[in-house]
Amino acid sequence: DARQKLADTLSQDKWSRLKYKLEGDKVTIEHMPPKMFRNSWNPVFQGKFIQENGKQVLVGFFRVNWLVLIFILLMLGFIFSQLLSVYFSPEVMPGHIEGWRSDQMMLYVQMLGMFALVNIIGWIAGTIYRKRILQAIQDSTQA
Repeated sequence: DARQKLADTLSQDKWSRLKYKLEGDKVTIEHMPPKMFRNSWNPVFQGKFIQENGKQVLVGFFRVNWLVLIFILLMLGFIFSQLLSVYFSPEVMPGHIEGWRSDQMMLYVQMLGMFALVNIIGWIAGTIYRKRILQAIQDSTQA
């Protein structure tokens, strides 16, 4: 049984940093680095076992933690709403310095760039953990 082989493989000391949950045919696997090196963008594998040509096969995908996804969407929404607000504001407004609009636009574009950079770095840092999860799954198929 492929499900049991995966559970046996993941319970080995070699894979002690992998946290997993098996519920029926559904599987969730996540790498848990030491607390000092936590990465919110750690990949989470979500899959399920299906029957294909008389064999049990694990199919799935990688995603980020739901809280990270919500954070990303909220931040992008905030930055884009501010960009639109400044873009549609008049260039001359009482109480504002001349050229304020282009300065504000540049600020929000820089925020967008920094936010994208942080997400890219987090995603790249998570590739190591994605490879470890895939290696554990491959090991279970050869057990």
